[in-house]
Amino acid sequence: MLETLISNKTRIKLLVRFFLNPGSSSYLRKLEEEFGESTNAIRIELNRFEQAGLLTSITETNKKVFRANESHPMYKEINRMVKKYPWLDQIVEQLAGKLGNIRKAYLTGNISIGLPSDDI
Repeated sequence: MLETLISNKTRIKLLVRFFLNPGSSSYLRKLEEEFGESTNAIRIELNRFEQAGLLTSITETNKKVFRANESHPMYKEINRMVKKYPWLDQIVEQLAGKLGNIRKAYLTGNISIGLPSDDI
């Protein structure tokens, strides 16, 4: 669904990264490692999101650290949209179907921060 609305894959990765786990934060070089993309492409999108008020930033030891702006009027809607990202709900449904009567499930590792992962 997100690919239909947003064609830029870096934007989608950033939305999933920051809005799936709202309390999480990251900086440019770490995002470069996680996404496997150029810092320039990531920087452009981070700046756009920050200018739009969707992300906030602080400087910590020479690093500009970004996080989702939970007070932005669109925050809740973007969070809901990202939670509906197809791979996440499909994975949870498949696992729940195979494991039987589950009351709680926890996602850890790369998948918990919105990145594709072979391990679940």
